[in-house]
Amino acid sequence: MTTTLTASIQQSIAANKFYPPRINTSQSIDRHSIITDRTGDGLFAGRIIIVEAQAGQGKTTLVYQYLTHSGTPFIWYQIGTEDSDPVVLLAALNLAFSRRFNNFASPQLEAILDNGQVGPMDLQGCANILLNDIDTALDSDIFLVLDDLHLISEAQLTNQLLDYLIDTSPPNLHYILISRHPLRMDARAIRKNPYAIYLDSDDLALGLKDIECLYSTVLGAEIARSEAEHILEITNGWIMGIVIAASPLAGGVKSVKPENVITQKPDLFGKGLDSFMLSFFQDEILTQIPEMFHEAFIKLSFLDEINIDFAQQLIDIEKLDEHLGKIADQNFFIYHLDDSSRMFRFHHLFQEFLQSKGRQLLSPESITDIYRLAADYYLQHDLIERALKSLRLGEDYQRMELVLKEQGLKLISANRTVTILGILQTIPENTLLEYGWLSFFHALLNTDFQPQTTLPYFQACIEKFSHDNDEIGELMTLSQLIYFHFVISGRYREGSELLGRTRVLFEAIHKELPRDISIMVVRNLAAGYCFFDGKMDLARHYARRGCDLAERIGSKNFLAASRFILGYIGLLSGDGRRARMEIEKSYTLVSDPLVGMSNRLTLHVMQLCELSMYGRFQAFLYHKDLVLEGVDREVVRQTVAAPYLYVWSAIGLISAGKFNDALDLIEQGMFVSKTASSEHMTSQLLQWRGFIHALHGKRQNAIDDIELATEMRARAGGPFFTGYHLAVKGAVLAFLDQFEEARNCLEEAMTVAEQIPSPYIQACAMSYLCYIDLKSGSEAEAKSRLRTLLELMIDSGYDFFWGWEPASMLLLLSHAVKHNIEPDFAKQLARQRLLQSLDKDGKPLPMLVIKVLGTFSISLDDEELFSLKDFSTHQRELFGLLISAPDFRISQDQVQFALWKDSPPDKASKTFYTLLSRLRKVLAEKIDDPTRYICVEKSYVQLKNTTVDAANFLELARLGASLGRRELWWQAGNAFYSALSFWDKFTDNDYFQGDQATDYTDEILHALRSVCLTWAGTLADFNRSGEALALLEKTDKLLLSDEDRVALHHKLYMEKKNPIKAQNLLDKYRQDLLRLGYSEEEAEELKGSLRQP
Repeated sequence: MTTTLTASIQQSIAANKFYPPRINTSQSIDRHSIITDRTGDGLFAGRIIIVEAQAGQGKTTLVYQYLTHSGTPFIWYQIGTEDSDPVVLLAALNLAFSRRFNNFASPQLEAILDNGQVGPMDLQGCANILLNDIDTALDSDIFLVLDDLHLISEAQLTNQLLDYLIDTSPPNLHYILISRHPLRMDARAIRKNPYAIYLDSDDLALGLKDIECLYSTVLGAEIARSEAEHILEITNGWIMGIVIAASPLAGGVKSVKPENVITQKPDLFGKGLDSFMLSFFQDEILTQIPEMFHEAFIKLSFLDEINIDFAQQLIDIEKLDEHLGKIADQNFFIYHLDDSSRMFRFHHLFQEFLQSKGRQLLSPESITDIYRLAADYYLQHDLIERALKSLRLGEDYQRMELVLKEQGLKLISANRTVTILGILQTIPENTLLEYGWLSFFHALLNTDFQPQTTLPYFQACIEKFSHDNDEIGELMTLSQLIYFHFVISGRYREGSELLGRTRVLFEAIHKELPRDISIMVVRNLAAGYCFFDGKMDLARHYARRGCDLAERIGSKNFLAASRFILGYIGLLSGDGRRARMEIEKSYTLVSDPLVGMSNRLTLHVMQLCELSMYGRFQAFLYHKDLVLEGVDREVVRQTVAAPYLYVWSAIGLISAGKFNDALDLIEQGMFVSKTASSEHMTSQLLQWRGFIHALHGKRQNAIDDIELATEMRARAGGPFFTGYHLAVKGAVLAFLDQFEEARNCLEEAMTVAEQIPSPYIQACAMSYLCYIDLKSGSEAEAKSRLRTLLELMIDSGYDFFWGWEPASMLLLLSHAVKHNIEPDFAKQLARQRLLQSLDKDGKPLPMLVIKVLGTFSISLDDEELFSLKDFSTHQRELFGLLISAPDFRISQDQVQFALWKDSPPDKASKTFYTLLSRLRKVLAEKIDDPTRYICVEKSYVQLKNTTVDAANFLELARLGASLGRRELWWQAGNAFYSALSFWDKFTDNDYFQGDQATDYTDEILHALRSVCLTWAGTLADFNRSGEALALLEKTDKLLLSDEDRVALHHKLYMEKKNPIKAQNLLDKYRQDLLRLGYSEEEAEELKGSLRQP
C-alpha cells in the first residue's frame, strides 16, 4: 500500500531504515537459543524483548537469528538521529507497515502529518490513529524491531511517544528493542511487565563452547580448551574483542591465537575508544586495507552514511560502489544499507577511529570542505535537515543562517521542527545570538517545549533584523512576541506596544509570505487587538482574514485558531449571540483529528468561557470533565486552561452562594501550574479571592487581595480584564461599605466598557452601582439605574454575569418588582437563578424543589426535607397528579375522579379535603405555611412557588431537539446535558399510579429516549463515540429493550473494536425481550437483526 506523505517528510526517511541486517551466515555462529530458551516453543507472551548491550556484542545479529529461526513475521526499523523528531518516527512507522501489509493504510494519520500542524500535544492522538489502523490490518502476530535506540536516548518527545505506542499497542504487536545504552523509557509494558525479557552484555557474552565454535566453524582453525578458557578470561566473552582480532583482514591464521586477542574492553558507554583500540585499528585493520582507500575512508568517515552518488564526487576512485561492496562482504566494519550497493556505513567504532585519524591528517579547512560539499549535495536534493547538520558540523553558521532564512518557513509548514531544534541546540548560546534567523528558529521551535526561555532570543532577533533591514524576519519575530505575551507571559500591555509596527510590516509585505505564515501573523494580530487593546473591529478584520486564508489552503488547524479569536471577540464584547455563532461554526473542529491538540484545547477553553460567562453551569461542569478526561492533564497544566478551570468554577460556586467551596478552588488554582503565576492570571485569582473575603466580612484580607490584584492588572493590561477588575473591585469595596471608592471604581469600569464596547462589563458594574444606591438610600438613582440595567440585560440576552452574588442580586430584583421595573424579567431571574419566588410587592419566598427523576425528594433552601417514605400512598398520588398536570394545576373533580371514582361526590370531596389537610400537616413539620406551596383556589388545587425536575427536564429536552433541528449542535448539546443533569440516577420508578401519572412517565421516557438517540448519534457523527457510548451506557437500564438504542449501542461497540461488550449487550437485550413475553424464537430473531458485521 502506498502512502501520500509530504515529500519533505518522506525525504527524511532513508530507504535503508527498513532493511534488516545482512548477515553472512558463514561468518557467524547461530545463537538464537539465547532468546528461544527464554521464550519457549510457542509465541512469546511477554510482548517485549529488550537487548541492552555494549557495542560489538552481537545484538543485531542475535535478534535477526532469533526471528529467522522462529519464523515470526517482523518489521525491522533502523533508528537514526532523525527519529529524534517524533513526526519522522510516526511517518516512518506508517511507511513501514504500509510496505509490509498490502491491506494496511492510515489515511487519517497521513492527512494529519501532511496537512495538520503536529505539536507535542498531538502525538498521542496520532499514535492512537496509527495503532487502530495497525490493529485493523493485523490478523496474526508480528514483531516490530527498533534497532539502535541509543541514538535517540536524549529525545524526550520521541521516547514518550514510544512509551505510549508500546503501552497501547494491540496484543498481537510485539516489540524487540535494541540499544547500546540503557533505555530511557518508562512504558508500563517495560517497567512493570514480569514477562518481558531483558538481555544485557553478560547474557550475550560468548562462552567456552561459543568461542570454540567460532574458531572452528567461522575462522577455520581449532583451538584447545585451555586456549578458549584463556580467551574467555581476558575478554569476558566480549565478541568484538575476539572477532576483530580474528578477522581475515587482521593477518590470517596468526590472528586466531589467543595472544592476538584484545585483552580489555573499552569503555564504550561514556569515554569512547581507548588508546588500545585506536592502536588495534591502526596496526591490524587499516594496514590490511589497500592504501589507495585510506584517505578515501578517512574522508567518508565524516558522513553519517555513504551515498555513492555523493561519495563519487568527494572521492576520485572508479567503481567505488564495487570496492566498498567487496570490503563490506569481507569484514565487520563496513555495512551495506541497501540491496543495490548504493548506500553504506562504517561500524561506529571504526568510524570513530577514522575520524580521529582524519583530524590528525587533514587540515580543518579540508574537513570543513567535506561538510560544505555534503551540504551542497543535500541542498540540491532538498534534504534540508541533513544540509543543516553538515553545516553545523562544519561550523558554517553564516550559511546556516541563509538556509534557514530561505527554507526554514517551509520546514515549519511541513512539521519538520524537532530535528532542526536538535541541531540548533548544539550551537553555543553566544554564537546563536549573533545570528537573527538561528536565534529566531531556536526560540520559535522551543515555544512548545521551554516557552519561558524564548524571550531573550526573540529580543535579540528584533535587534538583528532591524539592523539588517530584514522585514520578513522582523515581522515573524514581532508576531511571535505577540503570541508570547498572549499565551505565555500574560503581559498584555507589553504586547500592545508591538501591534502597530507588526501591522505596518504585514500590510507592506504580506504578499511575499507563504499563506500559512500569513495566517499565523494575522491570527496573532487578531489576538493582540482583541486581548491587548480591545479594538474589536481590527481584531475581527484580521481574524476573518485568517479564516479566509485557512479555508483557501484547506487547513482546519489554522481555521480553528482563527475561529477561536472570533469567538472570543464576541465574548469580550458581550455579544453572546455572535460568540455562540462562532462556537457553532467551530464545533466539529473540536473533535477533528486534522486540528492540533493545542488548537482543540483553545476551542474547549472558548466554549467553557461562554458557558461560564452566561451561567450555564451544568453544561460547564460536563465540558470541564470532558477536557480533564479527554486531554492529558499535563497538557492542560501547560496552558491557561488550568487556572481558568478553577476561576470559572469558583465564579459558579459564588453565584450559588457556596463561598467556602469557591475560596478553596481559588486557592488551589493559584498553585495549579506555572501559567497561574503570570500577573494576568494571578490578578484574576486574587480579585475573586478578595471578592469572597469581602462577602465573609474579612475586610483586611479583601483589601490586601484586591489592591495587589490592581497592581498586577496595571502591569498586565488588557482592556476587558482591566474593566472587569474594576467592576469586581467596586463590588468588593461596596460589600465593605466603602461606597465612594466603590462608586469611583465602578464608574471607571463603565468607561472602559464603553470604549471596548462591552455591555457585559457594564451589566456587572451597573448592578453594583444599583446596590450602592439602594444601600446608601439613593432611591431615585437606584430606580433609574435599575431600569437601565434590566433593559440592558434583556437587550443583550443576559440572565447572568460574572460577579452574580445571590444576596445582592435578590435585593435588586426584589426592588425592581416592587417598583414595577421590568417585573416579569426580574421574577424570571429570581426563579431561575436564585430559586426565589417574588410576589407583586417584591417579597421573596424560597421555592420548593421537587425531584422525581431517579429518586423522590422535596427540598427547600438547598436542604432535603422529605423523601418518599414520608408520604402515604394517596399523598404520593396527589403529588403525581399535580406534577403531571399543566402548570401543576388540576381541578378538584379530576383529583376525586382519579383517586375515588367509585365514591359519591360528597364523600369524595370530604376525603379530598382530609387528604389535603393531612398532606399540609406533614409538610408543616418542616415548612412554614405550606399553603404558600399547595393551595386550593376556585375548586382547583395547584403547586405554587415550586420547581419540578421532570418539568425542567422536558423543557430542556424540547429545547435541545428544537436547536438540533436547526443544526445548532453546540447549543443543543448544552440543553441536553442540562436536561440530563436533573436525573440523580437512570432507574425506573413507580412512585405514582393512575393513567395520568403513567402517561406523564411515558412522556418523560420518550423524551429521554429522544435525547439519547439524537445526541448519541450526533456525537458519533462528530467522531466523539466515547461520549456517545458513555451516554448510552448511563441510560441503558431505562432503555434496555429499545431496539434503536440497542442497535446504535451495538454499532458503536463494534466500531470501537469491543466485540465482547457488543455481544453482552445483545444477550441482555434478548433476556429483556424474554422478560417482556417474547418467545425464544422472536427474541433470537430480533437479537440477530441488530448484530453488526
